[in-house]
Amino acid sequence: MSHEYKVLEKMGEICSDKRGEGKAWNEKYLLELIINSFPDGIVILNSKGKVCFCNLSAEEILGYKLDEIRGLDFHTLFISDADLIDKVKKGFSSFEATGNGPMLNKNLQFRLKTKMGSLIYIEVFIKALRFKDEWIALGIIRNATNFVNLKDKMTRHRVKFQTLFKSANDAIFILNKEGIFIDANPKTMEMFGCEKAQIIGKSPYDFSPEFQPDGSSSKEKAIEKIKETLKGIPQYFEWVHNRYDDSRPIYVEVGLSCMELSGEPTILAIVRDVSEKKELEKKLRERDKLILLLTETAPVGIIKCDFNGNIEYVNPKAKEILIDMGINILNGLNIRNPVFKEYGIWSVFEKCVEYNVSDSKEIKLHSDSGVKKWYSVIFDHIIHKGEKLGIRGVFLDITKDKELEFIREREQKRIKMFLQGMPHPVWFIDRNRRIVAQNKAAQNMGSKIGDYCWRSVLSMRCIPKEARDLIDRIGVILPGTKCDFCQADKALERQISVEMEVEVGNNHFNAFWIPVEEDMFLHYLVDITRYKELERDLRCLSTTDPLTGIYNRRYWVEKCEEEISRAQRYYKPFSVIMLDIDDFKKVNDEYGHNIGDEVLKAVSRVLVNRSRKTDISARWGGEEFVVLLPGTKLDHAVILAEDIRKLIEEMSILGFLKITASFGVTEYKKGDTPYKLVDRADKMLYKAKKQGKNCVCYEKERH
Repeated sequence: MSHEYKVLEKMGEICSDKRGEGKAWNEKYLLELIINSFPDGIVILNSKGKVCFCNLSAEEILGYKLDEIRGLDFHTLFISDADLIDKVKKGFSSFEATGNGPMLNKNLQFRLKTKMGSLIYIEVFIKALRFKDEWIALGIIRNATNFVNLKDKMTRHRVKFQTLFKSANDAIFILNKEGIFIDANPKTMEMFGCEKAQIIGKSPYDFSPEFQPDGSSSKEKAIEKIKETLKGIPQYFEWVHNRYDDSRPIYVEVGLSCMELSGEPTILAIVRDVSEKKELEKKLRERDKLILLLTETAPVGIIKCDFNGNIEYVNPKAKEILIDMGINILNGLNIRNPVFKEYGIWSVFEKCVEYNVSDSKEIKLHSDSGVKKWYSVIFDHIIHKGEKLGIRGVFLDITKDKELEFIREREQKRIKMFLQGMPHPVWFIDRNRRIVAQNKAAQNMGSKIGDYCWRSVLSMRCIPKEARDLIDRIGVILPGTKCDFCQADKALERQISVEMEVEVGNNHFNAFWIPVEEDMFLHYLVDITRYKELERDLRCLSTTDPLTGIYNRRYWVEKCEEEISRAQRYYKPFSVIMLDIDDFKKVNDEYGHNIGDEVLKAVSRVLVNRSRKTDISARWGGEEFVVLLPGTKLDHAVILAEDIRKLIEEMSILGFLKITASFGVTEYKKGDTPYKLVDRADKMLYKAKKQGKNCVCYEKERH
């Protein structure tokens, strides 16, 4: 029921009251009617705080009829705060006595408890009145719940706004209608590089260069934007500010909107620093220019097509190539052009589009000047941020590569012919020692492509015994099986050629391992058995006496020098025997030189048979012989010389001829040379000759 309806109903009650017959419009009832028509609640309390009267508005606010609360304590009934109840009680005690109190003539606000138990906020103004010698309190009350809630809501919004205002990542400032800063958040101060006091009272164009990048005046443009915003038209635009501290430019995006603050139109500005974004955009533009420059000056042909084959871009190099292909580049180009199909380029393009794969093809062109050109044509997708933007075609000049390829093919053919014509076996072998290729000479040896070189070439004769036994017994090949002399690993690891002389049975080979790739080497064998035999024969000729077969003078001197060095290092003794066949000239004269040769041979056999393996017997010249005795002292050498003398004396040559020999023996002394030793032994020999021949003489005493 509305307040106005309740007032009319009360007015009807007053007019029909029997007690007021004839006096319906007297002052009392008229006053009651007026009080009940007030929109504010009116409550009259006696000096003790008990309810005497309340109007209709008060009943509506409190939720009680007057008859329900008349005579009750107002504060006990309605006030919920215990501290406030005590305060009101004390106030009425003072009021009852003096008519004064702390709550009189003031606008008060506190919470009341209604009949329904709900709490409401009310505003109260209390006035003291004297009535029939008693103080009464006239209270005017108003329901302020909505106002308080609205105020709380506004407070929360203000706090929220202030929080956002202060913590925002963007600069936020407020301008008055003249375009002057009246507030700014911390981000604004950070952006401008100054304190808040240095911002307030100034205009945005005070923090701007004289002119914006588009050439317009910063001041004029700022005033224009502010005017448009005050008309209610939001403004969004880019701007350049200057920092307060060092005047560095700040590129920003600005949003202006009009709002009312304290009844005055104001402008809210949200400003985002996009300097990094602008710098990045600048770099991207520079990069795009560089890419375009690189593309335009690239030594490769580049075209860009849509998915239907329409060519949308051709760089200068690609234009040259297309002209060489006989394509008119002035007309609209499409990969379906018959010339492209003739060269097979269309099929490569179709495969790239249909199967989403990169594909390529090599083509050969003949220019007008007759020069042959080779190109590798490659098509792939242009993808940016996961989106396919088209097809890129690249014409890569591979003429030099093809020429090198032809040269390599010719060289390989020549090498193949050369290897096939070589009389020595040659194999190409991989790191696992399997034969990859071989020439005819190798094939004639019985080796097979795909087989292990150690098995196919030398029939396992040179691999370790345990590896050979495993293969023979159970067919297991140990990892890393190879010939004992194999140098393939060294050749591959160091990428150097390795040569080695190897002996297999009675055969000698020069073996070569030459790396040709990272995991492959060339291996060939040169049979040098015949040369080794010749070498042995030559060595024999150079160190032995051709008639007697024992060592010659040159070899004996070399060995004597070695023995002298050994004696000097280790202080080991050695001795020398020198002998001469007695009356050898008489044998030659009487029996001839052939018999003389037989005598020399017979003496040589005695020396070899009676000497140790370490002793060196040699023909010194004519009928003279020398024996080198390592590790032998003089007395033992004398004994050996005597034994040899007796053997020569006792032997019969050809069954009829007897001979004798004279001996000289000496021992090594410090400072001796081979020739000093022989000279001293020769003197002892000469002494033996003088003493009648067929005897042994030495430095100390005669034997």
